[in-house]
Amino acid sequence: MKTDKIPLLGIIVFVVLYGYAACLYPGGNQTDMKAAGFNWLHNYWCDLLSMDAGNGKINPARPAAMLAMVLLGSVLAFFWYRLAGFLDCSPRMRALIRASGIISMATAFLLFTPFHDTALAVSGGTGFVVLVATMAFLRQNNLIQLFHFGAFCVGLVAVNNLIYWSKTYLEWLPLVQKITFCAILYWVASISLLLKRRRDDRDT
Repeated sequence: MKTDKIPLLGIIVFVVLYGYAACLYPGGNQTDMKAAGFNWLHNYWCDLLSMDAGNGKINPARPAAMLAMVLLGSVLAFFWYRLAGFLDCSPRMRALIRASGIISMATAFLLFTPFHDTALAVSGGTGFVVLVATMAFLRQNNLIQLFHFGAFCVGLVAVNNLIYWSKTYLEWLPLVQKITFCAILYWVASISLLLKRRRDDRDT
């Protein structure tokens, strides 16, 4: 299998695992701890990673959610490692981007541990580096539509952090989180397909 297909296939499998984990979640969310099942408006992604569900029951969704998290982190780390090779920058900057992508995804795995907030801060900081690097790649290649959509994704990430750390409008955070997930995954998949087409055109 060509490595160009890895990000897209990984994202598809992640979405399937996410949906499967959501179906297994017993219930309980930030607005109603007794609610049945996974509420797409009020449950966080991290709820699926917890050992116990919001309603106090053992969470059978955790193994599938953890597998989805590991898969997505690995796929995105690979995506940014590969993308750095297409950037017009110094070898030192390219190494920084690759290291940031790996660190961001590695620390994201700690989101389902007691170090959740620390992991979120480190992952968010290094993740910002790779987002800016991706924006630079799109700008260098005059991919204006993807650049503008990337700016929208960066804005969504900023809104997520603002809500989480300020503790204001927390009732909206699960929904904003899911919109951000979908937007970034669509963005990454679109760039991956673009890189694949460019390599195919070069090889023909």
